Amino acid sequence: MACQLIESGEEYVDRSFQEIVAGFLDSKKNILVLQAPTGAGKTRAFSRLYSDVYRSFIVMPNNVLIDQNFREFSASMTGVERITASSVRENAVKWNLGREYTITKMVSNSTLVFTNPTLLLFILTNFYRPPRSRSDHISHLVIEGLRCIVLDEFHVYSRDQKYRLLALISLLRRKIKFLISSATLEEEVVSVLRGLVGDDEIEIVNVEKAGSDFIRGPIGYDLHPEGALDTIKQHLDDIREGKWFLILDSIRDCIQARDMMVERGISPGDICLLNRMDLSRWSDREAALGNCFSKRIVIASNIVEQGHNPPRDFMNFIISRGYYGHNLRQRAGRVGRGIRERSRLIIAMGDQAIIDRAMGKIADGMNVVERLSQEIGEEGTSLKPEIVGIYAGVLLQFFTRDARDTLVEESVSASDSRFGTGVRRSLAAVAKINEMRKKAEVEECEELSCFCSWFSDYMDTFRYFIGDREEINFMMGDSRDGASEQYRYDALWLMQNADYLKTEHGIVVTGLKDKPDRGFDVRITGLPYTDVSTREVSMTFQEIYGKERREMLDSLERAFRFLNACGGLPTQAKDLVKAIVNVTGYPERLSYRVQLGS
Repeated sequence: MACQLIESGEEYVDRSFQEIVAGFLDSKKNILVLQAPTGAGKTRAFSRLYSDVYRSFIVMPNNVLIDQNFREFSASMTGVERITASSVRENAVKWNLGREYTITKMVSNSTLVFTNPTLLLFILTNFYRPPRSRSDHISHLVIEGLRCIVLDEFHVYSRDQKYRLLALISLLRRKIKFLISSATLEEEVVSVLRGLVGDDEIEIVNVEKAGSDFIRGPIGYDLHPEGALDTIKQHLDDIREGKWFLILDSIRDCIQARDMMVERGISPGDICLLNRMDLSRWSDREAALGNCFSKRIVIASNIVEQGHNPPRDFMNFIISRGYYGHNLRQRAGRVGRGIRERSRLIIAMGDQAIIDRAMGKIADGMNVVERLSQEIGEEGTSLKPEIVGIYAGVLLQFFTRDARDTLVEESVSASDSRFGTGVRRSLAAVAKINEMRKKAEVEECEELSCFCSWFSDYMDTFRYFIGDREEINFMMGDSRDGASEQYRYDALWLMQNADYLKTEHGIVVTGLKDKPDRGFDVRITGLPYTDVSTREVSMTFQEIYGKERREMLDSLERAFRFLNACGGLPTQAKDLVKAIVNVTGYPERLSYRVQLGS
């Protein structure tokens, strides 16, 4: 067993940053960026936004975190609310109101409001307003006292999601304050915000691991060059005793690790899998977490990076390094929180060269994770102000004309010129397509009408924070006694990873494939089209996987050729539409449906 052992001491921070959060509502800054280690007290600092005058949204990436923090905050203060799809639905029935007025009433009766990014995007883009309303939902909320939006755990969002959130920040920062919070915020987020708005409007708070406020005890690091499953195999004898918490890269890895342990004699009743698929078996997610954390061994996916912290009685950890440096920092940051005793952290690096390079830069055990993360690196491309502007121009379509004009004037004049360039390109593209739509109606050109409908649908996807993926019900055994349980999860995951049978009782998963398979057929909507019959196209998932933007651009060129039947699309319109698709053509723009075999 080739491994590198390193010891680190206790970690402390200075929690005086919470005073900066407390004063943010009355500060002259429009944006506050807070980066603090896991366990430093970021979430608790949000309670300092409590005000008799103002309301604040606290946006968390999932409803489990929302429910946990709602209960914790409600236990010590009044005026705490949570806005989720279910709470809005329940109150709409109780008050006999539409969803827009229900949300407004919930906000007006509260001070701190927990919600998720899906609901936030719906609210900010007038999703619940009647189509021809003359005022904006956000305007009503500002009148009710909405002053600040907190975007917690910002690191978990995809690049497309970050662009949309940054675009909304750029547009609305003169109306509402924004607080971005994370333990592992990428430098490029801070850099692009500084470039967009300048230092006069933004305050950056980096909380260092120094001070007198304790956050975690000593850690013994064990660095392995092998991958996760091989590392686990080497430590199976250790895992037979004590409580263990594993954080792996995928659901597939979690299942394989569980099966390996069971095959080597570890009781399946000692093991719990923690991931979005296994949580789907529970109607009460809080109860699901409680059940899982009561087990001796928890095998979790990267869902932990969204804020699911291990209980303090777990002191033995095995983690996969993740794809990027921030994955490792997030996972390692969950270890030893709030306990004085030594924790053991085994890291499956999967690459001896990374360990060798990092070891030359590790001064002591206190900077192990930082150095390893630097060697792993981050995603290659950087966020760009002009692309933020293009996203902003798209999102402006969902505001009323008066609001749109005001936001453009305020945001463009006070932002980086590249942002303004992006905004104007999007607005010009939308104006051209609207012009072409009128032409299609007059000339009764079906090809042009279809193309304009596609572009409208493409724009609409920006309101949906999570892309449209098909979920499916299936049964799967859990390796205990052959019994099967009901799951509801991503159909694409099922097709790639599982062998299954279609029975009279539904789909039954019989095991995992030897390796992920992408050779199955998918039906896709969202690609450019000029004929109703081609609105949905079929291809193998392998043909589209990782090539979504290229396929959209190729479909766009084909559509341009077919539009010649109506005289063609003006060159300027083509260039503007291509410019938008070229930088926003992420998988979130497409909808996938699978065809289950027999």
